[in-house]
Amino acid sequence: MNYLYISQSHDPYLNVAIEKNLFDGFQDGMIIYFWINSPCIVIGRNQNPYKEINLEKAHEKGIKIVRRFSGGGAVYQDLGNLNYTIISRKNNLEEVLKIITDPLRQLGFATELSGRNDVMLEGKKVSGIAYLEDNGRFMYHGTLLIDTDLSLLEEVLTPSKLKIESKGISSVRERVKNLREKNKDFSSDSLIEAVKNNYLDLKDYKYNKEEVEKCHKIISSKEWIYGESPEFNIELNKIINGRETEIRLFVKNGLIEKAVIFSDSLDVSFSSKLSKNLIGKLFSEENVQREIEKL
Repeated sequence: MNYLYISQSHDPYLNVAIEKNLFDGFQDGMIIYFWINSPCIVIGRNQNPYKEINLEKAHEKGIKIVRRFSGGGAVYQDLGNLNYTIISRKNNLEEVLKIITDPLRQLGFATELSGRNDVMLEGKKVSGIAYLEDNGRFMYHGTLLIDTDLSLLEEVLTPSKLKIESKGISSVRERVKNLREKNKDFSSDSLIEAVKNNYLDLKDYKYNKEEVEKCHKIISSKEWIYGESPEFNIELNKIINGRETEIRLFVKNGLIEKAVIFSDSLDVSFSSKLSKNLIGKLFSEENVQREIEKL
């Protein structure tokens, strides 16, 4: 049996929770899932948000940070981006992806699959793909750039100039293209209708609401978003008591394990106090600044 689910929500945390529930409950056949998120940055399961994202700019713009369950790189999404998920037993990306690429070609887009699991149009990326495998079940999902704010995409996916040494997985950003640059009348509905026409046997899918609510609570928590970051070291430069101060932090599972403070301040007690107060805290620049202001 083949199923279709189209989310009516733009909440990225809810949409990722629904995706997880669809994958967990999948048995046989195929599930096609379409969803559109409000402005957010979605990072891979093993990525470090401090390395991949300009967090200050993202917070300033009200852009949510989301950690998904699959691997791959960081992507910016907004209402001009269509997410698609295909769940099946087939371990063949190119074959499965025809569910999306065939309708795109029918609509006049001569796309091709690159060696890096990207869908390309005229030499530029219009869709990036990640996947998750568990016990013979495969989930392939991607982002389709239709009318995304590409200037903001570039801005927020450029990390702030922090000296950072990460042991996580880095993403590679490539040149991208909106499909509306090729056809100004193209929309997410255009693709969804084309997919429906190619798969007339699609049945409506219903997810487990109770399980989705539980998952939504987990993945929208700071512990999941930041606490799942790989082990890394980071250096912050702050002005404390009118003096330049270098703060070196050693972070594991999102928590500060060790803090080393360097300063030429005459007050030697503040550095040991700050170091002590930072230990065990969930790392964020806001939390570090909060502890500085307590001195």
